[in-house]
Amino acid sequence: MVLLLLVGGLAICAYQLLEPELQISRKCRAHTDEMALRQALLSYAQRTGEFPSQAQSLDALVRKPIDAPTRWLQQLAEPIEDPWGHVYQYERTDSATTAGFRVYSFGPNKSDSSDDIVLSYPELSAQNTAASHAK
Repeated sequence: MVLLLLVGGLAICAYQLLEPELQISRKCRAHTDEMALRQALLSYAQRTGEFPSQAQSLDALVRKPIDAPTRWLQQLAEPIEDPWGHVYQYERTDSATTAGFRVYSFGPNKSDSSDDIVLSYPELSAQNTAASHAK
């Protein structure tokens, strides 16, 4: 019994020491995932002439949508989940002159907040990204 308590205590201490490193590692992986998604979205747009619609979402990179463009080609073998086990969010951010998108993860707290990991294309200033993410 004492041995079990000792092992449990050591496991808790190890977790507390390693948790900050795990969070850094997860955030780095999320950035790597988002760069892969960015490349897949740019390839999709180059081939079809447009980014997936909001309704098609990132699923259009994996499965052919019902309303797929003529030149659709699968870009990813399977959906990419963030390091916390949730699908990345996608939204179109078209303006009058530029087609664009945002891909983001709600991060470790799994809610819309200031610590979210956001990738915008075309790249926006940090102020514009934060403002558009707050919507």
